[in-house]
Amino acid sequence: MENEKRSDHLPGGPVGSDDDRNEFNGVVRFFFQGDDGKYQAKCLRISNTATACQLVNILVEKFHPDLKMLTAGRYALYEYQSSSGGELIT
Repeated sequence: MENEKRSDHLPGGPVGSDDDRNEFNGVVRFFFQGDDGKYQAKCLRISNTATACQLVNILVEKFHPDLKMLTAGRYALYEYQSSSGGELIT
């Protein structure tokens, strides 16, 4: 039921197994807070086989394609929950 609801709002459809290797794909919404304090949101289809480094590189491309060629900035990936705040994902 929840996957059906999300498939109406997010591109890519419900989370599901793609093959016999237990690889799963799903759509996740990511937020980026800029230096001005404003947030941007992007939805990405990701796989459970993606590494954190691969994911960060994809997010940099999506949020700041113009900056990718200019600087090799340092980025971190955080999980945020309203009850506990942000937690660094290593």
